[in-house]
Amino acid sequence: MGKKVDVFKKIEVDPNTTTEELIYTVPDARVLKLARVKIFFDYNNAYQLQVKVLWGNKEVRPTDGAYVGSGNWVISESDEVYQSGQQIKVSATNTSTTETKIACIHLEGELE
Repeated sequence: MGKKVDVFKKIEVDPNTTTEELIYTVPDARVLKLARVKIFFDYNNAYQLQVKVLWGNKEVRPTDGAYVGSGNWVISESDEVYQSGQQIKVSATNTSTTETKIACIHLEGELE
C-alpha cells in the first residue's frame, strides 16, 4: 500500500476571466493514483464559476462540460494514473462581470 495524498487548494477567479491553477505535481520516481476530486463552490457563486480538472492540457473531469455550483460540494470518483512530474491543474472560468468567485479543490489519492 502506498502513501495517501490529500491536497487542498482555494482558488479565486476575478470577474469575466479564466485562470489555470496548478494543484499538484507528482514527486520524482512516484506514481499517483487519483481516487477522488472534490470541489466546494462558495455560497455566492450563483453557478457562475465553471471548473474543469486538467491532466496537462487535457480535460479529464468532468468528461464533458464543467462543474458548477453555489454552496455545495461536487464529488467525482477518479481512476487516472499520473506519472512522476505530471501535473494536475484546474481551469476555472468566472462568468460574472462584477464579482470574484471562489472554489476549494480537494484531491485524494495514493502515491506508489
